[in-house]
Amino acid sequence: MISFYQGLLFDNDGVLVDSMQGASEGWRLWGEEFSPGFALKKSHHGQRAQDLVLSLVGEELFERAHQRINEIEQEAAHLASALKGAKELTISLAKGTWTVVTSANPELARAR
Repeated sequence: MISFYQGLLFDNDGVLVDSMQGASEGWRLWGEEFSPGFALKKSHHGQRAQDLVLSLVGEELFERAHQRINEIEQEAAHLASALKGAKELTISLAKGTWTVVTSANPELARAR
């Protein structure tokens, strides 16, 4: 294969890993504490957690609520699994030619 790229960017969630189980459960638990009745929807995917949290709880509760969703999602990160072919693809690429871009915070991205 002839390649003309200098680098590749991959989204993490939904491209390299399936993180839906942990994310859905995490946001459900978070909703019980901070926004009863909240359900994670397709329209929420790709939003930064901090933006979604702020829109749901406002500035007064933001710091506590944002810290809590980060804790919950970090605890559920082990539920993520590599999507078919993701490991093989990333292993086949030369070091330093690809990276992951994501709306998740860096710790969560690494954990997933």
